[in-house]
Amino acid sequence: MKYAIPALISLMFAASIVGGAETPSKASGTAPGLVPGYVDSVNAWRARRLERLKSDSGWLTISGLYWLEPGKNVLGSDPSAQVSFPKDASPAKAGVIQLQFHPATRAAEMVLTAVPGAGLKRDSVMVQQEPLALDKDGSSPVYSLGRLKFWVIQRGQRYAVRVRDPESSIRKTFAGLDNWPIDPKMCVEGQLKPNAKSTYVLVPNIVGYVDSMLAPGVVTFSLGDKSLSLTPVLEDPADSTTLFFIFQDATSGKETYGGGRFLYGDLEPSGRVVLDFNKAYNPPCAFNPNTTCPLPPEGNVLPIAVRAGEKVYAGPPGHVFTH
Repeated sequence: MKYAIPALISLMFAASIVGGAETPSKASGTAPGLVPGYVDSVNAWRARRLERLKSDSGWLTISGLYWLEPGKNVLGSDPSAQVSFPKDASPAKAGVIQLQFHPATRAAEMVLTAVPGAGLKRDSVMVQQEPLALDKDGSSPVYSLGRLKFWVIQRGQRYAVRVRDPESSIRKTFAGLDNWPIDPKMCVEGQLKPNAKSTYVLVPNIVGYVDSMLAPGVVTFSLGDKSLSLTPVLEDPADSTTLFFIFQDATSGKETYGGGRFLYGDLEPSGRVVLDFNKAYNPPCAFNPNTTCPLPPEGNVLPIAVRAGEKVYAGPPGHVFTH
């Protein structure tokens, strides 16, 4: 089953989360990394990236990911609850999510029932009982319980509750980001060779499921004296100009996160794409085990060391990449 990366990833993983691709303007005969103000623009981009990561809505506040099983799934602070909330933020039992699958279609049917007086809300309105419907991105509405927020996400044919807590220990112990110094030579021009027809590629994720995402073609480029290529995907098929690259290179698992890094590029009408590896950044799985990050599709492992952008996280690891 296909699923789109949820809006938060768009954690996990959209250009708006990191300030956009911000392709340097093309000056005649000037390499993209040598345009005036380039270094300042990358520094500003990195500052916004850090600010958003550390914000109340950033990935560091995701404090739990709990897979639902058919039947009753209790939400609360009781140790036996299937969806665990902090004791200082929740009663022992705040509610129940009932999950069942239609016997004929196998479609999931979920109902959220709140315990009277627990304080579960949606859009500031107290919840009693209501069905949990997922949007096109595979996410339910967001519910709140005091400082906590939670919602249901779909991965493959499974469903999980994702919990956000602004007082998450992951946020409190965040060790910051470490980047290589900005190197203008690591900002290069590429050219998209478009696919003749709509083509989907398989994109695995860190928790073992596989997505199918639209790939507009292959981008060829050079770093140093090496001719290279990467296959981008589209997070939103309606947006054909924002290319999302998920890649590994010879630093992966040593100097950078083993599961790879992310990079965005804006596609111009001519097919030109700027790949600015100074803006290559870690997925949220590098910091937080409660995330479900995509991994590079087949062919997106560069045979060279890309020492640009973010280095391996210095703090406690999130998902340890073992593939």
